[in-house]
Amino acid sequence: MIRQMNVAWMSAIVMAGMVFAQGQIAPGKEDDGDDSGAPTVVAQDWSVAVQGWKPVAANEHPRLIFRKDDVPTLRKRAQTPAGTAIIERAKKLLESPLTTWHAAGHAFLYQVTGDQAWADKAKEAAEQTLARRPNPDGRYTWPAQGQLRAGPCLSALRGDAGVDANRIEELLGKVVNNARRESAAGYGSRGHSYEGHHCGRLSSHTGLVPFIQAYRVAMGRDLVPNSSNAQWLLAKWVYGFVDHPPSTGSAGLYMYNSRGMYAQEFGHGGGSSGGDFSQGCGICPKEHVPAVLSLYNHIIEPGEKTYGSVTGSSTGWTSRS
Repeated sequence: MIRQMNVAWMSAIVMAGMVFAQGQIAPGKEDDGDDSGAPTVVAQDWSVAVQGWKPVAANEHPRLIFRKDDVPTLRKRAQTPAGTAIIERAKKLLESPLTTWHAAGHAFLYQVTGDQAWADKAKEAAEQTLARRPNPDGRYTWPAQGQLRAGPCLSALRGDAGVDANRIEELLGKVVNNARRESAAGYGSRGHSYEGHHCGRLSSHTGLVPFIQAYRVAMGRDLVPNSSNAQWLLAKWVYGFVDHPPSTGSAGLYMYNSRGMYAQEFGHGGGSSGGDFSQGCGICPKEHVPAVLSLYNHIIEPGEKTYGSVTGSSTGWTSRS
C-alpha cells in the first residue's frame, strides 16, 4: 500500500517519523498566558476554527504547509529573485547525505517547480527511509527516537483512503493535547524555554511549530490564538538580541545574550538551530510580522539571505527548514 501512495503522502510520513504520541492529560486550564505558572492539566482541544478554511478532500495533497490551490501562485513566486534564492538553498541542502527530511525537501521542489525528477527523488528518499536507512546523525530521528513528529504525519493521513479513521482521530487528539501541554508547560512566559533557547528551539522546530502549521492548513484548526506562549515562539527574538560591549569579541554584533540551561548564543547552522524564521513565520501572528521582518532583515541576515536554512552540520544532519 505504501508504494501506491502519492509522493506528498509518503514524504509526510517520513518527515513525521511514523512514531505516535503517548499519554494523555486531563482537561483543565484554557489559557496559559497569565504568567501564573504552567498548569498541571490542560485542555484536550483548545484550538479555534480557521476563517475561510475549505475542508480537505480525500487524497488531496499537498496539505501540510500549503494546499493544492496555492501551487500555481507559489510556482510564480519561485520565479522571483527571492524565490530563486530559496529554491537554490533547498537544492544545496539536499546535496547532503540522506536524512529524514530529504523526501519532504524533494517533494517541496517538485511542487514549486513541477519537475517530475524531484518527485522521483522524493519517492526514492521516502522508500530508503521507510526501509530504515539511518540518518548520518541518529538524534531525534527515524527510526530511533523520532517521537517529535507525529502531528504532521497524522494531519497528512486524515481522511485518505485505506487509513483507520478512528485510530487517526484518537491519535490526533493526543497530539493536540500534547501540543497544548508543550506550549503551556514546556515554554514559559512569551515563549521562553525553561531549558534555554537551544533546547527550546530543538523542541519547537522539530515538532511543535510544524504541527501547528499542519493542523491549521490540513484541518482548519488554529492552536495559536489561545496560547500566548505559542504566539511568541518567533517574536520573542525581537526582545532577545543585545549589542555586545566593546570588551567582547563580538563587539558591535547583535547576538542573543545567553541565559537559561544549555545557554548558547543565537546560531542557525545544522539541524537543531535552523528554521526559526523559515518555519516560524508560518505560525507568527500578523501583528508580530513587521517587527519580526525588521529583526531578520536588519540584524539576523542584513546581507545574503539563507531564510533560516543554512547548510548542514559537520555530522551531515541537514537543516529541517
